Amino acid sequence: MAPSTKEKPDLQKKVHEVPHKPGVYLMRDRFHRVIYVGKARDLRKRVSSYFLPSKISQADLKTRAMLDAVWDFETHTVRSDAESLLLEGKLIKEYRPRYNVSFRDDKRFLLVKVDMSEEWPRFRLARFKKDDSARYFGPYPHSGALRQTLNFMRKKFGVLTFGRGSPTERELKSATYQVPMRLSELGAEQYRERVVHACEFLEGHSREMIAALEEEMRKAAEKMNFEKAAELRGRSDAGGCVATHPRAARDGMLRYLEHFHHPCRCVDGSFPKRRARQG
Repeated sequence: MAPSTKEKPDLQKKVHEVPHKPGVYLMRDRFHRVIYVGKARDLRKRVSSYFLPSKISQADLKTRAMLDAVWDFETHTVRSDAESLLLEGKLIKEYRPRYNVSFRDDKRFLLVKVDMSEEWPRFRLARFKKDDSARYFGPYPHSGALRQTLNFMRKKFGVLTFGRGSPTERELKSATYQVPMRLSELGAEQYRERVVHACEFLEGHSREMIAALEEEMRKAAEKMNFEKAAELRGRSDAGGCVATHPRAARDGMLRYLEHFHHPCRCVDGSFPKRRARQG
């Protein structure tokens, strides 16, 4: 790849164009190769910190070498910390940047494992990918953020994490897994539907998931099965949190459901209220 013939851009000036939003940033060298990928809750604050004189003077040799090699950068905004974590892992895996620690060799990186052969599949963390029947997602570079993502999945999809076997008495009673159908009211096959949608979330198929849920919800509403429709709505809202452009699909779905004007006798009693739009 031929090096760029242009002069090195004023990166400090370019930083002012970066939004104060969560997302992922890529550092590129003069050959336009990605040499580092990172994530941030506030992209402008994080990226600008790299080009402060104090940052450069206090940086270790590896960071200083990276900053000397940086010729340009790009940013990608997302809607949540959960999505930034997934996107960062995907990009590091795709580009294998030289200044990111190797995913294969560093034990700090974690995988998400779910064994669909179990009657009640659970999402667990793993260090290594085994040659078994389980599905693996990742690896992910931030263990703390990954645990927060699993917590998000418990609340939004009602899936089980960690542990083994059927739901415990504590899990059956926990409000965490009611989204809004009670976990105790679900059979193993119904629960597996939740697991499938959570897997799609980890794969980054949020937009496709919303479209599929919209169709399922339409059918459920036509059959007057409002508990089922509310269950699907909960999953759709979870997908909307991480999709790049989820609002049009979600708003269309809610307008369709509100057309029926039927109260839903669900656990949380909230259906079919519409959440206020933000932004």
